[in-house]
Amino acid sequence: MLTARQIDQFRRDGYLTVGNAVTETELADMRREVEAWVEESRAHRAPFGPPTIDGRPRFDMGAEHSSRHPALRRVNNPSDISGVFEPNRCEQMAVPPIILLAWPIASLSQKLLIM
Repeated sequence: MLTARQIDQFRRDGYLTVGNAVTETELADMRREVEAWVEESRAHRAPFGPPTIDGRPRFDMGAEHSSRHPALRRVNNPSDISGVFEPNRCEQMAVPPIILLAWPIASLSQKLLIM
């Protein structure tokens, strides 16, 4: 349940960051999945992966991407291809949010951004 202060912050800023949104185990699972996707991206030079419902490639890389220095910048709808990211899988979530994971992988944390 959101507090009045959190609701006010959301209305003011258009987003809300909630700490401890996922357990340590869930976070570790998410990191492993993203690390595997980054490794897979090394073999590609252009956006790749099973298409999204609107036909976009699943994985998108930055212009600086190379096999030596992967720059996977976006995974479109990760919950479509990995159960790790399904909102109802996360034990601690009180509301079904849109999760935005910031890159690089090291920045993945137990915080949740609700938009």
